Amino acid sequence: MGMGYSASFANVIENDVVRKLVTEEFDTFNKAIEDEGLNFGEVARDAMFEEIDNERVRKAYEDLQQAFYEKTQIRLYLGYHDADSEGDRYDDIDGVYFYLHWNDIYQYTDKAEKLGVDKFNLLSWVVWG
Repeated sequence: MGMGYSASFANVIENDVVRKLVTEEFDTFNKAIEDEGLNFGEVARDAMFEEIDNERVRKAYEDLQQAFYEKTQIRLYLGYHDADSEGDRYDDIDGVYFYLHWNDIYQYTDKAEKLGVDKFNLLSWVVWG
């Protein structure tokens, strides 16, 4: 299989906003990472694949997600992007970020529902130049 560009996007929420909404769980998660001597970027990469091996950190992350959901009814995830090795200098994201689940923040209009949501798709592409 060949290598090529891949378009990506995320509904990013700033750390300060997450912390303000679920302060205790946010701080517990960050402290668990620090206390366990882990790299935040590596934890974020693992979280993207639901593979956080450290039980304390995984539980703190799940507690953070649950608290955020209970407060907002929106699912919260942790992501990571290395613009230097996997992206481009024009990328808006570089490093660790929190993001929100698409379906929890966007809804089809009545007009789109009437047309039939199986009749159209959101597609992505990249442009070089």
